[in-house]
Amino acid sequence: MRRFIIPVLCLAWITLPACSERDPRLPTQLPAPPVPNAPTVPRPDAPPAPPTPPPPDTAQRMLEAPTWSDAARLDAFARDALARAKETLARVRQGAPDAATLYADFDQVFVELDAAGGLAALLVEVSPEAPVRETAARHDQAIAAFKAEVWLDREVYDHLAAADLARLDPLMRRFAERVLADFRLAGVDKDEVTRARLAAIQAEIKKLSQDYSLRLNQDTRTVSVAADKLAEMPKDWLASHPVDEAGKITVSTDYPDYFPVMEYASDDATRRALWETFAARGMPDNAETLRRILVLRQEAAGLLGKPSWAAYSVQDAMAKTPETVSGFIEEVAAAARPRSDADIARALAAKRQDMPDAAAIEVWDRFYYSAIVKEQEARFDSEAVRPYFAYSRVKDGIFALYGELFGVAFERLPDAPGWAPGVETWAMKDRGGAELGRFWLDMHPRADKFKHAAMFPIQTGLGGARAQAPWAALVCNFPAPSATDPALMQHDDVVTLFHEFGHLIHHLMARGPTVKLSADNEGDFIEAPSQLLEEWAWRPEILQRFARHHETDQPIPTELVDTMKAADDFGRGMDLMRQIYLSAFSWFLHVEPPEAIDFEAFTTAMYKRYSPYPRPEVDDLFANFGHLTDYSSNYYTYQWSLAIAKDLYTRFSDNPMDPTVASEYRDRVLAAGATKDASELVADFLGRPMNLDAYRAWITSQTNPADPE
Repeated sequence: MRRFIIPVLCLAWITLPACSERDPRLPTQLPAPPVPNAPTVPRPDAPPAPPTPPPPDTAQRMLEAPTWSDAARLDAFARDALARAKETLARVRQGAPDAATLYADFDQVFVELDAAGGLAALLVEVSPEAPVRETAARHDQAIAAFKAEVWLDREVYDHLAAADLARLDPLMRRFAERVLADFRLAGVDKDEVTRARLAAIQAEIKKLSQDYSLRLNQDTRTVSVAADKLAEMPKDWLASHPVDEAGKITVSTDYPDYFPVMEYASDDATRRALWETFAARGMPDNAETLRRILVLRQEAAGLLGKPSWAAYSVQDAMAKTPETVSGFIEEVAAAARPRSDADIARALAAKRQDMPDAAAIEVWDRFYYSAIVKEQEARFDSEAVRPYFAYSRVKDGIFALYGELFGVAFERLPDAPGWAPGVETWAMKDRGGAELGRFWLDMHPRADKFKHAAMFPIQTGLGGARAQAPWAALVCNFPAPSATDPALMQHDDVVTLFHEFGHLIHHLMARGPTVKLSADNEGDFIEAPSQLLEEWAWRPEILQRFARHHETDQPIPTELVDTMKAADDFGRGMDLMRQIYLSAFSWFLHVEPPEAIDFEAFTTAMYKRYSPYPRPEVDDLFANFGHLTDYSSNYYTYQWSLAIAKDLYTRFSDNPMDPTVASEYRDRVLAAGATKDASELVADFLGRPMNLDAYRAWITSQTNPADPE
């Protein structure tokens, strides 16, 4: 059980009467009886009583009553959490009379670090205060280093391995077996020198990964564009981008600028200039940082008996072997390439209407000419749907939808502070009003903030005797509404919000008896629950619940959604090949010998083999591909998980709001956490083993086929 540190309170000075004047030789004589209600007079030379130290922060106090700009408080909380974790680990080293106590103590090591590690990992990415980011980064590194040492601690492993697992209940036996497997995977069976080197490698990789990410967060670049080159941009976008005295508009590489310009700006030079600026972020420093990370990962893989980091990192995933991943990448590429080639031919035909001599669709063309083809062939204009997707209405609609689907309610906590203006605090409650978890929404861009969209887990939900509520943060970069701007979203942004909220729901629902059994699903499964919920963003009966015109309040017409779905068929091949290119990039980057790798040559080779677009002159993906630090070699996860999501959706396709199906999904997949292997969770819900049939059908199906000629 959790051990509490009870502070020792300093006693105030107690004034004793002097020795009796009648007999000064008796220093030990009893004092005279006290005078009732007499004031205590301290000795003039007595030092002031030291202040009573505040009790150490608990995770609950830090989460429910945060002081976001107080770096000293974060520092003290993280240090105390790490100290408690070390005390608990020392108890594990002493052994225990039974396996249940021993493994409960081992899990408590990670419970102690849960909220401190989650807050540190979050605040290093989102805090607007440099001292807080620096403190968070330091503790993120310290906690990661300690965890690495735990998994390489031979004494701890020997105690755990010697325990009688037969006496554990089935869930704790699963926990114990996974713990022992993780120890072996980390290299606990290696000699002392090797273990020390492995721990040092992990610590250095953590620091380098932080450096890589922080550079991207801080590297917002801009281009200055003549206003007439942006005449086709949506009116609300133009209204928020003033023209300067030179007749130019400043466009940044942040998402609310980048993606609209890449879709709507007809001027080829403008799109290219913004693409090249976007694609050069993180250079030159991140290139060398990545090289060092790759060298360290390869060294670790060698020490652990594997030929490459890719071969090492996939062992505890669903795929299990590097041959499975390589084969999956090739299989999906082969299935998608014919459709991608047809998409490229249709886009190139559209481009030649503007540029008769065009020889290829360039990477900066993909959004613009995809939209042109959709407009010409499916009569769909993406601008037509934006008025139905005002940010606040979409957010409220998703709350209502997921609340109904999963039997919960979401309540805003307006008095709870966020770490920056606009950050909101929310509670998720069951139908009886009991709180199930809390989360923050940090949804709009600002300086020095994480540039993409992600769910950051903060505290893991636990069930049983040591129950604790889950906490998380949803961090995105959508346009921000104002009194004059409803922040109209692209439908792609709406899909992204459905996706990220799916991660959030998964985290808030998951329960297990230990941190590992609640939160530690296989890495190539974790995108499936979020990708499943993207499907709801394409159903007209779902969108009509909240997608209402911001001026007329009319719901989005079914015909418009159907047209949007038909238009989405075009470009699926190109988009899928782009994802395969990224998957191959991250995978084979961790197969090649890193010391001699030429990033430019490697990027060119990946373009030629997998990309639907020719290699552009500027593409420093290796310096700004954020998933290279967190997913390392395993970006293939997105397509692997998508295949699972398509299979899961087969039970929802007839009625996406079926309460029985939704309840089974919640209980058998989400709430089950990692109490079973992912393949078992999926089979429990589907009533059969998963397969790729729905995924293959999605790759090849077309609602609106067209002749590429």
